[in-house]
Amino acid sequence: RTLQSPTIVSFNSQIHAAAKDRNLALAEQLFEKMVNAQLQPNLITYNTLINVASKSGKLGRAWEWFEHMAAARVHANDITYTALV
Repeated sequence: RTLQSPTIVSFNSQIHAAAKDRNLALAEQLFEKMVNAQLQPNLITYNTLINVASKSGKLGRAWEWFEHMAAARVHANDITYTALV
């Protein structure tokens, strides 16, 4: 049996778990690990980060993630905008 490399799904699951605990720092660390593993963050990744930042009272940070998402050419959806309100 071989160990599988992390995937976008496994990272998103870990980021989501950190977000449920409102642990923005851990979610951001996991994002960095994802990028370092040469995986491309997707809409789910960014929406989760924006949501946890917003729910943690760090609206400025949520908007920074929104800008990061736009720079990565990931298109926002209704969930993104709801998290920013």
